[in-house]
Amino acid sequence: MAHGNLGVTDATGFAGGVICVEAGTTIERLAANYLQTVNVDHRMVSYESAAELRSAYLANRCDAFAGWGPKLAVLRAIEIDNPDDHVILSDQLSSEPISAAGDNPLYRSGGDAAFPARLA
Repeated sequence: MAHGNLGVTDATGFAGGVICVEAGTTIERLAANYLQTVNVDHRMVSYESAAELRSAYLANRCDAFAGWGPKLAVLRAIEIDNPDDHVILSDQLSSEPISAAGDNPLYRSGGDAAFPARLA
């Protein structure tokens, strides 16, 4: 997710920016690899917990942060006071799916779903 006022539409718009991730996660590695692959000069900052990462982003210490698509969507929709001021980019860091069980009450479709990692 990125602050909408930056006008960024994809990862290449983060040249010189600060990208935040949760330390020790697959996302940390995927984001670093992806940004290197698309040749984006950036500074990556790792936080020990999701709560610290969220706080840093909301305090504007990060231009963006990387995470799993559903996690970013929930954060934007529910936990941010002004969701329209934040954008989830279409850059896909990995095609490695994560799945949500069909009987999970968080997913009303009743079917299994797979979600890619995203840089946002």
